[in-house]
Amino acid sequence: MKPTLSSITMPTWLTKMYRRWRAFSNSGVTRMMEQIAKIDMALDELLVSLGGMVLRLSHPEVTRTHDERAALARSVNQFSNCAARSRDPRVLKLDEDLKATLKPRLRLVASR
Repeated sequence: MKPTLSSITMPTWLTKMYRRWRAFSNSGVTRMMEQIAKIDMALDELLVSLGGMVLRLSHPEVTRTHDERAALARSVNQFSNCAARSRDPRVLKLDEDLKATLKPRLRLVASR
């Protein structure tokens, strides 16, 4: 007699594991993880747009005074704190670009 699927008994450990998996998948945990992923993506999009705004403000034509440079430095530091937890490559690239704007601009001076 050929064994059929209904005549095969699963080992006890496999049955328990299957029951746990079914309870996990029906418990809403997977839906919660999907919601967390959506929130994470929305935060990354928000960080990208915020970083773009701060990057536009970092141009020398916009930030001329000492107070404006200080405000820019605070904005860049706050953005860096938020971007530190992100894994989105766009956010990480913006973070690098913004940190580079805080470095002093060197001028070439030729003397004779």
